[in-house]
Amino acid sequence: MNILLTGARGQLGQHMAPLLADRGSLVETSRSGGCGNHEDAGRGDVRQIPCDLADGDAVTALLEQTDPDVIVSTAAWTDVDGAESNPEAALRMNRDLPGLLGRWCAARDRRLMHFSTDYVFNGTGNIPLREDMPTEPINCYGQSKLAGEQAIAHSGAQAIVLRTSWVYSALPGNFLTAVVGRAQQGKALKVVDDQIGNPTWAGALAEAAAWCLDRWLEKPLPGPVYHVSCKGAMSWFEFACIALNRAHGLGLLEQRPRIEAISSAQWPQEARRPAWSVLDCNLFEKELEYKMPDVGDALDRCLATRKPFP
Repeated sequence: MNILLTGARGQLGQHMAPLLADRGSLVETSRSGGCGNHEDAGRGDVRQIPCDLADGDAVTALLEQTDPDVIVSTAAWTDVDGAESNPEAALRMNRDLPGLLGRWCAARDRRLMHFSTDYVFNGTGNIPLREDMPTEPINCYGQSKLAGEQAIAHSGAQAIVLRTSWVYSALPGNFLTAVVGRAQQGKALKVVDDQIGNPTWAGALAEAAAWCLDRWLEKPLPGPVYHVSCKGAMSWFEFACIALNRAHGLGLLEQRPRIEAISSAQWPQEARRPAWSVLDCNLFEKELEYKMPDVGDALDRCLATRKPFP
């Protein structure tokens, strides 16, 4: 089986790559190449091909060159605030790329696995969000991701869309490493406490996605959209407190820093965030016979990797 992984250098892509390498002949791609830092990167059945994923002609050429049976697309514009000032760039990655991949798969009877976000919802509810609930994104990022879901649906491709939330990892450039990094420098922290969601370790998401792919290859799935996140609703402030306590317990911090809870209005940001984006994963767990881990258990596994930490 030939597998194409887009966004191989992203935090989810880097967790997906070794799992996919165990399942077929893997081509990793991103704007600057493949993942390049996992243990499977040197294997003969893993190739790394750079591609500007915002360039439709370049993507089409890559697809014709690699001829994948399955595309796992983790590539996305993820700068939520940046999407407000660069909406067309966000749409090229979050709408146009998924649409192109979907049309290519539909024309050749291939399969596409795509990742979306809790930000397709407006955040005004107070119960866990199911797949069949109305979408109403409140920022450009969420609008571009919803447009990507719709483009895939309109393509007619065999596709599974996994919506997730608040993804973090032990790799640089996300909430967890930012919080722990500031704490290691002895800096005080201010974290919003009025946004509630499911912090999701990229490793747990990758494992669930790989399980889903295996089941999907065995038989058709009802799908086409599933919610996949770690279990446990909390604010960013609560997650930061848990993370710092556990990092301190592991010896990653000499002392626990002072942390202050603030409102979203007190934090400078261009884009509005949903106040409530807790995902209901019952459909995924039932139909895929898979149990998502609790936030705390996944966080322990993440921190145990210690990749960005001294």
